[in-house]
Amino acid sequence: MTRNAHKLVGTEAEVVGRSGKLQHVYIALSGDRVWLLRETDVSGNVLYKVDCGEPTPHTDLGLGFKGALFADVVAGTTGEINVLYE
Repeated sequence: MTRNAHKLVGTEAEVVGRSGKLQHVYIALSGDRVWLLRETDVSGNVLYKVDCGEPTPHTDLGLGFKGALFADVVAGTTGEINVLYE
């Protein structure tokens, strides 16, 4: 059974504390932030990079992660993302 969930992310934080699959990332609030979505924590492997200033679609990613999914801000001060995972 596929379980889809989503979370609005505005600060560096753990998105979900379990293994799963990153499906889509939507820009909820445009700005100048650059996000790195990582496995486990702030020092984990980088799965995906999102720039809130570029209107590029981030759909059908299908990127697996183990342990947890963590959102890390690497640049900028404004911009939020909505992360869809299963």
